[in-house]
Amino acid sequence: MLDNLFILVLNMSLVSSYVIIFVLLARFFLKKAPKIFSYALWAVVLLRLLCPLSFESTLSLIPVDKQPIPQDIIFSQAPQISTGMVAVDNIINSVLPIPTDLGASLNPIQIWLYIGGIIWILGIVVMAIYSVISFTKLKHSLATSTPLKGNIYLADHISTPFVLGMIGPKIYLPSSLLENEKKYIIAHELCHIKRFDHITRMLGFLALSVHWFNPLVWLAFVLSGKDMELSCDEAVMKSMDLDIKAEYSQTLLRFSSSKKLIHATPLAFGEGDTQGRVKNVLNYKKPKSWVVLVSIIAVISIAICLVTNPKASREFSMSGNHISDLEPFEITKTIGKFVNEDFSKLYLAPDNFGLVVSEDFAFVESESIRFLYDMGDANCKVSQLRIFNQENNFFITEPTEWAVPKEQVFQLYSFLEALKYLPTDEIVALCKSPADKYAIELSRNDLKSNEGRQIYYNKQGVTEKEGWPIRLDIQPLYGTDSTAFHGVGSDTIHVYYSEAESYLKKQ
Repeated sequence: MLDNLFILVLNMSLVSSYVIIFVLLARFFLKKAPKIFSYALWAVVLLRLLCPLSFESTLSLIPVDKQPIPQDIIFSQAPQISTGMVAVDNIINSVLPIPTDLGASLNPIQIWLYIGGIIWILGIVVMAIYSVISFTKLKHSLATSTPLKGNIYLADHISTPFVLGMIGPKIYLPSSLLENEKKYIIAHELCHIKRFDHITRMLGFLALSVHWFNPLVWLAFVLSGKDMELSCDEAVMKSMDLDIKAEYSQTLLRFSSSKKLIHATPLAFGEGDTQGRVKNVLNYKKPKSWVVLVSIIAVISIAICLVTNPKASREFSMSGNHISDLEPFEITKTIGKFVNEDFSKLYLAPDNFGLVVSEDFAFVESESIRFLYDMGDANCKVSQLRIFNQENNFFITEPTEWAVPKEQVFQLYSFLEALKYLPTDEIVALCKSPADKYAIELSRNDLKSNEGRQIYYNKQGVTEKEGWPIRLDIQPLYGTDSTAFHGVGSDTIHVYYSEAESYLKKQ
């Protein structure tokens, strides 16, 4: 359970890192635009850090799949990650430990992930403890604060104004604040509350606590805070008068940032980056309408491109082009990701499938294996695993609706195993003459009467008659013209694979 949760967080953090980098670039190009637009883009980062769900789009700028680290990497015999950076992948994949003892209950990656998960949890606990202690100390120091009006309080021993709380937030001002400065500072803090910055900051701290191990998240937390303050300053000046620049700047200079306060607790945030804020205030000009319009279009476009994942390719490579090269677990696991289904819930139905292979039992170009999934009471989905022999690729077709078969339905995994261990030498020996191709059909697993053309086998090879969960009918085909291959029913060879782990019966 901890392994899966930690892998999920690592994947979210890696994808979010790309989003943070894009936001940093966008922030640079939006330098002359109102800061509210830069601040708005950080919402995409926050969403990516906290929400594991997303949807696919051809517009996505993310160069990596939503699962750079496979969720089942601990079970893989050849563990691989895909971060979107080939050089990084090559380095990491070259040192990932490969399980050596297939009978072991744990493999090295599982141990690594477990230790990493424990350290990750401890980091969250440390962040939480520090936050609670700091918040408690801050509340204690505010015990002597006096109300000014409404939710605004004056307090001694604080050097900067800040907002405290998530529900019913309060504004705390230094008692040393001059009367003519109050209207600017109060307007600034009320702007925070009006925009729900106190909630956004709390969520930001939560994201930081979960992804504390990622330095880019720390950078995002700091820069988003700066953009929050700059945009709030601009909102105050826009709502009042540009002539307040000088007075407003002087007020800011009087209150240096208390860094300890800013990072102490998610429920309190103070005013940071005084130098940057003063510079921004002095350089502020009311934006032109076209600048605002272009900025809105740019931010919305960037947000759409960053909040979505790239459309997953429905193509993947296969190892070799012979049926004996099949890797049933890797293939069905990959298909399961494409169709969002557990690999053990991918099926084939007898009398509804045929596969043609070459004379040496290699795949034939553009042949396909039709499989079923998402089985309901009456309908299910069907896709094809199309084979492109020349490119050594498989391709998963888009699903269509299909009626649920009433006969036996076999696991796709078990069928691929039956293909992989097919006793090809024994099949060739039963042919009257060398076949040009073979048609393989999945059939009901009853016994045929012709014992001389029946073969029983398992992973080790041909066996005695031991049971036959899966029956394949092998039809030798003859002819030189690709459109004129023919076979005779009496030549059919019936093979029974006896090690298929399970199959599903439909009444």
